[in-house]
Parts: sequence; structure tokens; C-alpha cells
Amino acid sequence: MMRNWYLPKACVVFAFLWTGVACLAQSTQSAHGKDVQWYLDLYPSSVIRSMRFADQADPEASVREEIYLEARLAKLAEEAGLATNTAIQADIAYYQDSELIDMWLRHKVAQKPVTEAEIEQEYAQKASEFTETGTVRFRHLFLMVPPNDSRVEAEKKALAEKILRQVQRGAEFANLVGEYSDLKDAKRNKGVVGPEIPDRLGPQVRQALLALKENEITGPIRTRYGWEILQLLERKEPRVRPLTEVKSIIRRKLEKARAAEYQKLAEQTLPKAYPASVNDAVLSGSTVLSPNDWCFAVAGTTFTIAQTLAKIRATWSYENIADERERIRAALPRLILTEQVKAAACADGLADSEEYRTKARFIQNRLLAENYLKKLPETFSPSEKELRDYYEAEKQVFHTPPEGKGIVFRWVIKPDAVTSSGASLEYQRQLLRERVQKLRDEVQSGKKTRDEIAKLANEVETLDWFREGPNGYYFDQAFFRASKQTYSEVFPIRNGFAFCWVEDKREPQLRPFEECKEFVRRRFCNLKADEKKKSLIEQILQDYARTQ
Repeated sequence: MMRNWYLPKACVVFAFLWTGVACLAQSTQSAHGKDVQWYLDLYPSSVIRSMRFADQADPEASVREEIYLEARLAKLAEEAGLATNTAIQADIAYYQDSELIDMWLRHKVAQKPVTEAEIEQEYAQKASEFTETGTVRFRHLFLMVPPNDSRVEAEKKALAEKILRQVQRGAEFANLVGEYSDLKDAKRNKGVVGPEIPDRLGPQVRQALLALKENEITGPIRTRYGWEILQLLERKEPRVRPLTEVKSIIRRKLEKARAAEYQKLAEQTLPKAYPASVNDAVLSGSTVLSPNDWCFAVAGTTFTIAQTLAKIRATWSYENIADERERIRAALPRLILTEQVKAAACADGLADSEEYRTKARFIQNRLLAENYLKKLPETFSPSEKELRDYYEAEKQVFHTPPEGKGIVFRWVIKPDAVTSSGASLEYQRQLLRERVQKLRDEVQSGKKTRDEIAKLANEVETLDWFREGPNGYYFDQAFFRASKQTYSEVFPIRNGFAFCWVEDKREPQLRPFEECKEFVRRRFCNLKADEKKKSLIEQILQDYARTQ
């Protein structure tokens, strides 16, 4: 399970709470199917079987199947003694506490629901916040002109004028875009751009579109990178969304603000209602902490040093504090406030509610089930012969990765290389790739030297012996496919293209069994655990099917 928050201050006990408030209406549903809804509130998708319930023909049936599966796996975990594991107990308590506090906050907000009048007043005061920006959708035919190339400039302008004459004589503009445009996706998308906010377009295109009515065509116009012909397909003027469209948004906003008020109030009042005691003598000492010494107490519940450290570990916070006393002192404000909010929730009767008891059971079953499956590899003790047989059968897995050394030459697109249409960044990449490919071919054929290429590249990096992997998929594919003393193929990088000089390579070598024996054992046990997990889940689901 993923941790919801990582926040050290005391007040942040509420940081994870808001997710449930927006779903307030769901808590008033009928009794039918409410356990399924409560499960989905906790777990929108399956983790154990890695499938989304939304993909199933009958999502409710899939959820009930998952609930049954987790309960059976949790029973196996209990039989294996995992239910008494301190760390697992702390994890379970962490998520159960989170859900109880979440319910308490929803309960408080529900006591003073947001009214229609409040929503209308908020809309009247802040209607401008709900203004939709105007957009345009248009088709453009783009003819690229390289910098300072007067010959191509004249040719592309003449071509643009010729195309426009064809349109004026009745030719289909979309087909002409697919045939003539220099953008490689033009054949597929017929040059359509948008919806786009006009202010994000270049000034020439923006002004040209402003003068057009829908379906009108204009051009050719000269933009930063070439000549364009434009057709306005659709214009949406700015508008203020009506209250009916934004009522739910405003309601959630006001509920969130109300929840924030309760949070501040709780931070002020709960420490008085449920005062805490702290064992300062132990926490200020210098001797080794005793796990059984009491650490702090809230509302009649006392927590030992061991329990406190387990609670801290369950939050995945304060891990950077090595000293246990310092770690406890840093976490105590958060832990104490958590217990105070829990006490308030219990006083309101939420801990005894059917919803909480059901969700607490789901949380316990899910965590026990996950830990049971995670520990399956530990249940196998393969013999030496089994490991050697597996090693012989899967030798390709136990090779060292290939290694290499060489030079990488990189070319990047300029940060401002976005055309007036907002669509030709792709063309700039296309143009840059062609340039890099030409340079690669020239250096490979001897027309240019490596020193000349280094001067032309934006970045040059010399790589000493390195292993396959850290430099990324495209780099590895290009570098390790190339032969020694040659240049790799051109490959993409995040903001441009590159190629490598492959000075030397070392091919993968089979590692001796004794050297990688522990790795062999882990892979073997994981494989057997996966097989057992699959078989176990299939058996449990068959049992479930027979009960239906």
C-alpha cells in the first residue's frame, strides 16, 4: 500500500483527510451494496490480482470476489503468525487510524452542510474564476524554409501561392495539406490544430485567424519558420460557465474550507479535551532505550517505546533521524494529535459504526494478504541440485551486462523552437534529426573528423567503461548494436538527438555459479513463489465460485 503523506508537523495529521469529504453523498446510500462501495472507497483498483474493477463486466461481483480472496489470504497469514508481527500490526493500525480520522472529519462537515444560498453567494462573488478561455481550432498547411536560404524561400512561397489558387478553384484543402505540408503527421491529421488558446499562437497566425470566419481560408502568410495557409475551423468565444455547471465544484471548495476550519479548531481544542502524558525522563536520558518502557499516553491508552517506534516506521517519516530518542521527539507531536483525534472520533461513536468496522476489517485483510504473498519466497528452501539445475537452464540470465567506452555527441533543439502555429516543434525535431543523421554519415564515411563533429555538437561527453542500463534504452540500443571502432545509429534524447563513437566493447560473460549463487537462489524462490501465488489464488477463487 502507498503511504498517503510524509509530513512531520503536528497539524498535518489532517493532511490525508480530505479525499473522503467530496464523496459525502456516498455515505448515505442504501444498505444494498454498501460494503462494496466502502471497499472501493479504500481501494479503487485491485492490487493483489492487478486488474481494475472498471474493466470487469460486473464490477460489484469482482469486488466481492476480491473481498473473499483477501479474507482467505489473511486467514493464511494469521496461521503463519504474521498477525502478531509488530511492524505489520503498526501498518494496519496506521491505515485504520487514517480511515477513522477521515470519517471523523466527514462527520463534522456533514453536521453543518453547505447550503444552496452559500453556493449562490460564492458564485456571485467569484463568477470570474469560472471563465472559460476562448479557443480556436484550425487547419494549416506548413511549408518549411531553412534560415537564410533565399532559393528555398522563393520556391516555397511560389508553391504556397499555387496551392492557394487550387483551393480557390475548388480543391479540397484538407487533401492538399496531406499532400504538400512539410509536417510528417499532416497525412494523418490533415493539419488540424487545437482547440488552442489564441495567445499561445504566434502573432502572424493569431492575427490572421482573428480576421477569418469559420471555414474561411487565408494565406500564404510568412511565419517564423516558413509559409502557411490557414483555415479557421471553429472559434469559441470566452464565456462564464453558468452556476448549474460549476455548482458541484463550488460545493467541494466550500466543504474543503469548512474542513480546514475544523482542522484548526481541533488543533486548539483536542489537546485540552484529551491531554497527553510524555515520559520525559526516558526521552531525555542517555542510556539505551528499553522497548517496554512507556513513552506517551493519550485518553487512557499508553504506548511503549517499541510501539511508538513501530508507529513511526509505519508513517515512513523521520527515517533520516538515526538516533531513536531524537526520532521519537520529532514524531511525538504528530503521534499525539493522531491519538487525540481518534479519541474524539471514538467519543462521537464512529469507531463502533458499521462503516468503520467494515473498513477496518478490509484494511486488516488487505495488509495481511499482501504480506503473506510478499513472504512466499521465504517459504522455499531449494537444494544445491535444484539451484544448479536452474542455473544451467537459465544461463542467459546470469551473464554480466555488456560494457563499453566511447564518446557521445548530442544536438539539442533551441528552447524557443516553437513555431507560430504551435505545431512545428515536431518539424524542428524532424529537421534536427536529418541534420544529425547527415553529420553521422559524413563522419562514418570519413568526410568529417571526430574533432570537427565535436565542434559542431552542442554537447560532447567521453564515457569510460560503463555498463548497459544507466544511460537509457535508446542509448543502449544504439551503442551496443554498433560494432567497435564505428559510429552508432542516431537515437533520440529528451530534447534532441545524438550518436556515439564506439571505441571498445566487452561482451557479456557468464558468471560462475558460486559467484552468483545468492542471486540464483532469490530468482528461483521468486519463481516458485509466483507459481504458488497463482495456484493459490486460482484455488481460492474456485472455492468462492462454488459458494455462489
